[in-house]
Amino acid sequence: MAEREASVSLMRSMVCSQERQTGTGWLAADWKKSAAATSDAVYQRVQSDYQTRLREVSGKLAERAGELRENIDALTLRLEEISRQETQQREARQEAELRAAVGEYTDKQWKEIGGAWDKELTRLVKEKQPSTGS
Repeated sequence: MAEREASVSLMRSMVCSQERQTGTGWLAADWKKSAAATSDAVYQRVQSDYQTRLREVSGKLAERAGELRENIDALTLRLEEISRQETQQREARQEAELRAAVGEYTDKQWKEIGGAWDKELTRLVKEKQPSTGS
């Protein structure tokens, strides 16, 4: 769910970025050419309108950048935690495997213990993988 929200937020940022580029293009246009055919009051009003739009879009982008940074930080922390758990699980499985090899566990016990570790490792590995949900 968090990944979907991050994707939506990224899409909104991209749209805002496109709006910003468009606004910048409008402001960078050859205003002098257009100004010759309009009064100073009209020229100033239109230019002010475009500058206001550009400030609004830039503000939206700044807001989205913060959201995206927070999402990235949260996902990075979660990935680090899963990786730490995976390392612990692998080491615990290796320890159990060694104990089974020296006869501390019967074959039946090892199959149960090893199967449980393998199941947990599989879950952790899947949790680390990017979601391809709808």
